[in-house]
Amino acid sequence: MELVNLDKNIIAVIVAIEDYRFSAKEGGIASVKYAKNDAVKFKELLINDFGAKEENITIWINEQ
Repeated sequence: MELVNLDKNIIAVIVAIEDYRFSAKEGGIASVKYAKNDAVKFKELLINDFGAKEENITIWINEQ
């Protein structure tokens, strides 16, 4: 993928929650099996394809 006018000033907060406090068994939210993997891949996409700086990306996974 080739992009024109890459913006090095991209700032991102990526949140990935796989296991919710109130599970589906308790009438809550079902777990999201690949949320962590998707978040990591999205961060890589922002860096590699959109030119974002790694220090401008915060990633929170589950209870971080």
